[in-house]
Amino acid sequence: MERDEQGDLRRFARQWATTDRILRAWAEALPQRVMLVRYEDLVSEPEPVLRRLTALLEIPWDAAVLRPTTTTGKWGAVSRGGEPGAAINTRSLTKYREQLEPETIRRLEELLAPRMLAWGYELDDPRAVRRSFRRLRLEVQARRKARGRLPD
Repeated sequence: MERDEQGDLRRFARQWATTDRILRAWAEALPQRVMLVRYEDLVSEPEPVLRRLTALLEIPWDAAVLRPTTTTGKWGAVSRGGEPGAAINTRSLTKYREQLEPETIRRLEELLAPRMLAWGYELDDPRAVRRSFRRLRLEVQARRKARGRLPD
């Protein structure tokens, strides 16, 4: 059976958009308890991000949070690259460009342009925004038509 790459991309985009909506709703409803952080900001400028986080948690700032772990056991965090003693780094920020085809990146931008822009991501193709809104408008029209709310 052939893999449905377009379907996979649509499912990924739908899940990312759903997660984004949920996280933003939590952050809006509970601003004293939820802080949204872009990974890019954390690894590029860790100190300001971690200062905001420690302030949110109401714990005193300590520069020790910037130092790599010194545990000798296996790293148990969710990160795939979490080696004991490894400092925060930006190596993974462009890794997707090595792993995804340009057409896949273009398609993801088209599917996620409004949300990517809301997070401050730059798009490779500025036309992705127009295509994204056109696609969304057509999807809404198709749903309305299916429900009998739009004439043929």
